Amino acid sequence: MDELREQQMEALSVASEYSVKLIDGIEKVINELKGEKLADTDDFLKHVISGINWIINVFNATKDIIAEKNDLIDKESVNSSVMLLNDSYNEKDDIKIAEALSQLLEFVKQLRDAADRIKL
Repeated sequence: MDELREQQMEALSVASEYSVKLIDGIEKVINELKGEKLADTDDFLKHVISGINWIINVFNATKDIIAEKNDLIDKESVNSSVMLLNDSYNEKDDIKIAEALSQLLEFVKQLRDAADRIKL
């Protein structure tokens, strides 16, 4: 196995483990945005967005390995969700932010599942 592939496999392994925590965080912040915001919701949201950005970077660096296992993740859908999140965040529209996060939550779950299948 060449060095790049080893690095990609390691990144997917770390992303799989991290995504479990990120999924939990996304679900919590969605609930807070749709319900009663807490004093730290906005700070929590920033951390969740940072985590999503990291996962997207891992996906971009490993999408060829993911595709080898016939795991198709719609990059255009992810880009659309990111744009919705960006616009909603700038508008400070909590409901739209929650919707964008819901869409990105599905992407994070797909990436986790793909990474888990690759580790097998």
